[in-house]
Parts: sequence; C-alpha cells; structure tokens
Amino acid sequence: MLRTASSKINVEVTVNGIPSVCKGDCSYNYITDSPVLTHASRNVAELTLSITDPAAIGYNLSHVTVSLYDEECTILNLSDPINNFTCRLPQNSDNTPRIPSGSYRV
Repeated sequence: MLRTASSKINVEVTVNGIPSVCKGDCSYNYITDSPVLTHASRNVAELTLSITDPAAIGYNLSHVTVSLYDEECTILNLSDPINNFTCRLPQNSDNTPRIPSGSYRV
C-alpha cells in the first residue's frame, strides 16, 4: 500500500480481516485518552465492569461491546452508567458461563 505524510496518525481499517476502502470524507479524530477498564468482577455468568469515559467524548453503553474469550457478553441495561454496568455471558445448560477455565483479558 502507498503511504503519504500526514500530521495525524495513519490508520488502516479492516472489516472481517479485509482492508476497507474509504469513499468521501475520510477524516477522523484520534483519541489520545482511550477508555480504560478500571474494575472487573464475575458472579457466575455475570460480569460487573467499570470503564473510564474520557472527557468530551460522551461514550455510553450503546458504544460498548464486551467479549471474553470470543464470547459476547450481553449488556443487561444500556441506560446504566459506563463507569459501572453488568453484562451476561452466554451460558451452558447448567447455567455456568460458556468459556473455558483460565485467566482472560476482557
């Protein structure tokens, strides 16, 4: 791919591993203060999480996707604050979460 000099960081976007093509206005804003996971706890198949909301960005839970070991965790209440919310992992027939045992990064 060809590259040109830019005052902004170059970004490559892929969709399902395939490079995307930008049509029209391809400008973007780079977020230097990205959201950070500050708390995570699990009770059976429910995760309680806290994420920082960088000033002036206005993230809410509709902007958030949570997955653990490739299993999507369904946010239980989209109106909860981003700094303290709960999601539910998919469950096996015995109500245990559908993830292999071990330690994982959320």
